[in-house]
Amino acid sequence: MTRPGETTPGIGTATKPSRRWLAWCGFFFGIALLIGAVWLALLRDPSAPGELAARLRDAPPWVGAVILLGPVANWLLVSSCLWMLLRRHGRLGWGEMNAVVGSAWLLNHLPMRPGLIGRVGYHKLVNGIRIRDAIESTAWSLGLAAVAGLMGLALALAMPADAGVAQAVAVLGGPVAVLAGSACLCGFLGRANAGWLLGALAARYADLAAWAARYAVVFWLMGMEISPVQIIVITGVSQVAQLVPIAGGGLGLREWLVAITAGWFAGGTTEAGTAVALGGAFDAALGADLINRAAETIVVIPVGLIGSWMVAKSVRRAKAGGVGPAEGTPA
Repeated sequence: MTRPGETTPGIGTATKPSRRWLAWCGFFFGIALLIGAVWLALLRDPSAPGELAARLRDAPPWVGAVILLGPVANWLLVSSCLWMLLRRHGRLGWGEMNAVVGSAWLLNHLPMRPGLIGRVGYHKLVNGIRIRDAIESTAWSLGLAAVAGLMGLALALAMPADAGVAQAVAVLGGPVAVLAGSACLCGFLGRANAGWLLGALAARYADLAAWAARYAVVFWLMGMEISPVQIIVITGVSQVAQLVPIAGGGLGLREWLVAITAGWFAGGTTEAGTAVALGGAFDAALGADLINRAAETIVVIPVGLIGSWMVAKSVRRAKAGGVGPAEGTPA
């Protein structure tokens, strides 16, 4: 599969036919996995869609808010992480970064993950950031995500088994404030590079926390009892699945791996009378992540289309020889 920076629009060589063929095979494999997940969780039992609709309808308003705003938080936090890592190499506004990442988020649902490739090409053309530096920043972002995951797991393991929701939020969310405060202190002391790195780690950890909150809410909605440690592990599995180079965002594969992991943790036991219509813990977990996928789809389409329009406008201006976009907003 093509990695970010191997080729960009108008830069480098064309993609090999064999890689294009593998990309399309992976794309349709991911679609097949997603269709299979929808059938298993919702269509196999005629009463399942009604049961799921009733759960969503009867849920408190804050549940819908977390489900729909969670993907927005993930988008902004990942954008912030990349912005802090990239701005050392060129002039780049935060709003501009949001548009670029939003566009890439949508395009990465296509074979060959063109969003990753196009983002690197955009930074070179518009921001004057070398391909090597853009790839290096992406690698740093992934590395910081792994560090954030280990931090979250360590903190979850340190919590008592009977920890409540408030305690879990305080323990798992505390590092965001600590890291952000440390980043500001480094900036005040003139340690800019260390400050941006700590800030990027804070954004990545907050992104992990947002994902964990999303999973905790949808599992609760489906009547599954999952501990904070298990939530962090499931979140880690989800993050890894989204890096697998088949369809964008681990399409289909993520749902199955999350369901297998969560179903194994639940051991087939759920709250009395719940999840029965969806066929037990595995099907309930599969349905839970399908809710997350649906929320992402609702968010990514407008975010991606608006971001792509803004990015295209900046690219046209750069090719015409104009100045780069104003700080913070694509031109």
